[in-house]
Amino acid sequence: MTQRIQKLAPHVANQIAAGEVIERPASIVKELFENSLDAGSQNIQIDLEQGGLKRIQVRDDGHGIYKEDLTLAISRHATSKLHQSEDLNAITSFGFRGEALASIASCARVQLSTRIHSEEHGWQIHTENNADIIGPIPNAHPIGTTVEVCDLFFNIPARRKFLRSVQTEYTHCEELLRRLCLCNFAVAIRLQHNKRMRWQLEPALDHRTQTQRIGDLFGTEFANQTIYLEQQIADLSIRGWIALPNFSRAQANLQYFYINNRMVRDKTIHHAVAQAYRDVLPQGRHPALILFLDMDPTQVDVNAHPSKHEVRFHSSRLIHDFLYSHLKRALAEANPSKLIQNTINLPVSGSIPILETVDSSNEASIAITNTQVQEVRPLYTTHKLISPQQALEKQCLEQTQIPNTKIPPLGFAIAQLHGIYILAENEHGLILIDMHAAHERILYEQLKKELKQHGIQRQTLLLPISIKINPLHLPLMQKQQAVFQDFGFEFELLGEHTIALRSLPILLKTIKVDSLLQDLLDDLIDNPEKNTDLSELMHERLAAHACRYAVRAGRKMTLIEMNQLLRAIEDTPHSGQCNHGRPTWKQFTLAELDKLFLRGR
Repeated sequence: MTQRIQKLAPHVANQIAAGEVIERPASIVKELFENSLDAGSQNIQIDLEQGGLKRIQVRDDGHGIYKEDLTLAISRHATSKLHQSEDLNAITSFGFRGEALASIASCARVQLSTRIHSEEHGWQIHTENNADIIGPIPNAHPIGTTVEVCDLFFNIPARRKFLRSVQTEYTHCEELLRRLCLCNFAVAIRLQHNKRMRWQLEPALDHRTQTQRIGDLFGTEFANQTIYLEQQIADLSIRGWIALPNFSRAQANLQYFYINNRMVRDKTIHHAVAQAYRDVLPQGRHPALILFLDMDPTQVDVNAHPSKHEVRFHSSRLIHDFLYSHLKRALAEANPSKLIQNTINLPVSGSIPILETVDSSNEASIAITNTQVQEVRPLYTTHKLISPQQALEKQCLEQTQIPNTKIPPLGFAIAQLHGIYILAENEHGLILIDMHAAHERILYEQLKKELKQHGIQRQTLLLPISIKINPLHLPLMQKQQAVFQDFGFEFELLGEHTIALRSLPILLKTIKVDSLLQDLLDDLIDNPEKNTDLSELMHERLAAHACRYAVRAGRKMTLIEMNQLLRAIEDTPHSGQCNHGRPTWKQFTLAELDKLFLRGR
């Protein structure tokens, strides 16, 4: 028999809504914390018991709630942050849905205490299961609001059994608060768990104190391997801390993204980051970074998901290209001169150095010096340790010219170690260079520059190559024929199963072309929207080519060759890492060497 339609009871509707908003204690912490931010709070204290399972209390010093609005505050779709439908087009507050307190009150015991500045005392209400509301009753409370939530899901056993252990739930709360602390530097935040103070973060109003907060939250190792980025074009700006490729992770668990100070997860942002780091990270490694994107609120929809973690951009391509270009430029601009200066400026506690990017109209210099050292005559290795001035004088004599007497960032070579490493001395201490890794990056960037300037050089085949293909690939090959031609592949369809390949890129002439085409077509079928495979492949071949022809371990080099390599490193983008993501050089300051040998103690 057909069931009749009926309206759900209010408490059932509230519990269903709570399922969309309240997943675990961390969800409650997030909603209450964001309400405190919307109230203009400068101090927020979070007290948890048993990971938030038993009790969650969030106290702030915001503007408070009027006595007459207390009961309304825990009803559904009641908010002070929206007044008309047009407000949805430019949302700047956090708890704009008006569902948080109502959802929490439907699945826990809630006590709400508050006081506004014009009142001599505060008011308090109490409710269980969002049913009978006790109050408002007078309460001695400072200006601001305190929300206490006890016994989460006490009335919904089916939901409570899915909660994890106390430690697991506390870890989720702590990670959530770590994210919130990053985008609210001006707010003092205190976290207490089981009556024990865990965090006590003071307001961070300048770059130094913000850096210190990041170090407190993530440790000095992350801080010491991070550079600061800030750039703006029109009403779109980006700022934040991005880790050098040397500091990478096996998982993407140290990536924090914010849109207008709202923490988000977005595929467009993740893809732009992955593309920017593609040339400098090993396979399977992920970058670490904290990025803030500020933009016109009318250009982003933050109302895409009940949890408000996901957003929709009106122009995803614009956002992607903006992030990609500035991240890539910042990484390319992290040259030895700036990185060494950052290193020596770091205090022992490990604050984060600043790297200012160039104006977007300026292209990063990628001038490559003549470093084809594998082509020079067989030479010897100088093992006698000499000073930078002696190295400079020797180079002057051998090159019969007067160089710049200013010591460059990577200094001058003084020796070669086991035919693998170059030892150089600069004004700050010792530089250790992996000569193969460094030369590999130099050659790779040179090849990329040539590819960009002159395009892909193709080789016309004297006799076309007949290649059998899967009939399912034919429509795709016809659709993507122009893309294939752009990358040097020219072919003619001979039937349902065969093509005649008439030209191919010179860089790919040594590989098995039929297998390559089959792999490309299979991948394009699996990813119909993906059309960058050929570009990625071309860069992979360039990287392999550079690795093959870079100077090999065991090669004996003269001081002239070693110094040529050092100067090329200084002028090459991404020179801090080889094509596989390994570091190419390392600065050891005199302070570090003194510490190693216990000097001054």
